[in-house]
Amino acid sequence: MIDCATFVGGRQPCDSDPPGFGGSLLVYKPTRACAFGLTCKGLMTNPGADAGTLGVCESPVDIGGPCVQGAAVTGCMTGLVCPCGTCELPPSQGPCVSDSCEAGVAYCDIPSGTCQPVKQVGSACTGVGECDTDLMCDSATSSCQPYQL
Repeated sequence: MIDCATFVGGRQPCDSDPPGFGGSLLVYKPTRACAFGLTCKGLMTNPGADAGTLGVCESPVDIGGPCVQGAAVTGCMTGLVCPCGTCELPPSQGPCVSDSCEAGVAYCDIPSGTCQPVKQVGSACTGVGECDTDLMCDSATSSCQPYQL
């Protein structure tokens, strides 16, 4: 997928985060992936298309830093959201922000659009992110269970 990509440095146009950074390989065959430690801030994608608007490689920013609201890659550190142009923790209750809630505390119940507390061992589940941090949603039992190696 990324074997022919050129890795680009800071302030350079990009079409992907580096492999493994936040899982943001958002184009089919990226050609200008950011170097490791950088993120492709402002990358926009077009659903069903191979390309979108290029981003710019920058260091990811922490809580309170500026970000690109509505972009596929906002520029925030992993786990943060960009609701109003500023990176912040996702909510732990109430409405989800960008389909996100605070990791390890709540998950986004997509049908209702609200943050719900993560589920504990044996609780019924239907998808990824519903179970507490050290648990997974076991497809055989449809319940939160410890990870199996």
